[in-house]
Amino acid sequence: LPVSAIAASAQGTLYGLAFGTLGTINTATGQFSSVGALSLGPGYRLEAMAFSPGGTLYGVTVNDAPFSQQLITLNPATGATSSNLGSFTSTLNIGDITYASDGYIYATNYSYALLKIDPTALSISVVGFGSIGAPDGIAATSVPETRTVYFVAASVGLLICPRKKISKLL
Repeated sequence: LPVSAIAASAQGTLYGLAFGTLGTINTATGQFSSVGALSLGPGYRLEAMAFSPGGTLYGVTVNDAPFSQQLITLNPATGATSSNLGSFTSTLNIGDITYASDGYIYATNYSYALLKIDPTALSISVVGFGSIGAPDGIAATSVPETRTVYFVAASVGLLICPRKKISKLL
């Protein structure tokens, strides 16, 4: 199955999204095992998901007509929406997300931007714009000593950026 979003739990379980179904992915075999169908609002699709350091599975949903993005939490055991935290206060289109140890969600954007999301206020701010191509994927370590951010850009490949060096890419 083609998987469109992934998130790894603190316990090491890899979750994926395939055709509106949340599931686990066996990292040794690549086998996708369904957990359950997502329960999203009419017209919404899940664009990205990431676990917080505390174990909450967050997701960003998108509705194209009219354009709207929402931050939700998902039940990883069932795929059901646990809570809809609300719509973002910005129209910046989110690509992928990662939840960092500083309590913020960081996101890629299709306009070469790295975004910082406040999950309480649902506000989005631009950290900076890159010159390496549009970042497709993002992940961050939750270890405070390293705080490494990983980017995947289709035009470049995998980039590994210690937090103190992110500004050099932007």
